[in-house]
Amino acid sequence: MMLLKHNVTKTAHDDHRMRMAVDTHRIWYACCALAALCVIALTSCTSLQQDVVSAVEPAEQSEDIHFIESKLAVIDAEEFVSSADFSRTEALADVMADVEQAVAVPGNVQAVQARLYALKGRILLLDGKKSKARDCYDQSVAAFKGDAQGLVLGSRLGLEPDFSSVSNVSSEKAILTLEQALVHFTAGSYLESSAQFDTAFLSLPSYYRAAYGKVRDRAWELRNVKPGAKNGKHDNLLYLPQITVGQMMLITQNTSSVLFNYTAGKTLSETELFKKLAGAGLVTAASAPLSADGVVGREDIVSRIICARFLWNLYASRKGSAGAGVKRYSTVYRTAGEASPVPDIPLSSPDFDAVLGTVENELMSLPDGIHFEGDKTVSAAEFSTYLQKIE
Repeated sequence: MMLLKHNVTKTAHDDHRMRMAVDTHRIWYACCALAALCVIALTSCTSLQQDVVSAVEPAEQSEDIHFIESKLAVIDAEEFVSSADFSRTEALADVMADVEQAVAVPGNVQAVQARLYALKGRILLLDGKKSKARDCYDQSVAAFKGDAQGLVLGSRLGLEPDFSSVSNVSSEKAILTLEQALVHFTAGSYLESSAQFDTAFLSLPSYYRAAYGKVRDRAWELRNVKPGAKNGKHDNLLYLPQITVGQMMLITQNTSSVLFNYTAGKTLSETELFKKLAGAGLVTAASAPLSADGVVGREDIVSRIICARFLWNLYASRKGSAGAGVKRYSTVYRTAGEASPVPDIPLSSPDFDAVLGTVENELMSLPDGIHFEGDKTVSAAEFSTYLQKIE
């Protein structure tokens, strides 16, 4: 019995030692696994810091940065589509004060400082202080290389290569896409520009659309303008919200070949061009003689009626329908005894044929599907779009 008791006691003691050994190994393996996870986590965080700027921004700082960026976006957009009532100097001073205050906050993490230096540099560049903007770029890169606003600043300073293919430098790719939209806009690639604006707006805060929306809309209006070699004066014409008759003729000469039969391929001045085209009847009403008040001068602002008149005469001439052919719509309606299908353009209007001709041939359209709204002015972009349909 004593031997049995001794054996049982020994067996229990051995089991206890074995369990302790197993537990010790388990603890050792757990510690190793934890250490490995820590190494992986630290490595991932280091990699993530290179890719994600916004993730390390404290909430309060993020709000400050968004506030500054919303102001800067408005100023920057004005560089592409200017407004007469915009005070650029005052706006730059106001947003610079916000940046200086944010930079002075103690304890900013490096990613935040990088963003603030980049924004400060962009403000200085807009203010014409390129060397100081370069200093801010260097400070931004030193604090954190790869900030999206830093890349934009570097690109505008000519220090960064094309970043259209950047995939892992910054999580804020939408800011870079927006910058590409502006680059395409400046280059005259308006269709590409409008598409990139739309892509960027999907991911950017709403204040970017509010600021750059007018640039995007202008790009869409100009989407049918063919990019290519253009002189500076012509480039400026394309941005006009309204144009004179002389400017309408210059745009026609510079963007299409429809005037070849009138100019023999020569580039004429605005005065010479108006004299030539007015003399050929391109701004003369087709349906009925004009009163003295209806005669068009070179400096007159182009309305939808004048635009339709010019386009219809051009279109009819190219289609071999000059003479009686330009009056075919009024002839048909008078013969049938029917009223005008466009309520605000009566059959008695000198431009009845021009309106119906441009609408029927899809050169122009009825804005609300019913009325022509002939007194409204026409922008250079709108006219360019209409003109492209003749060729």
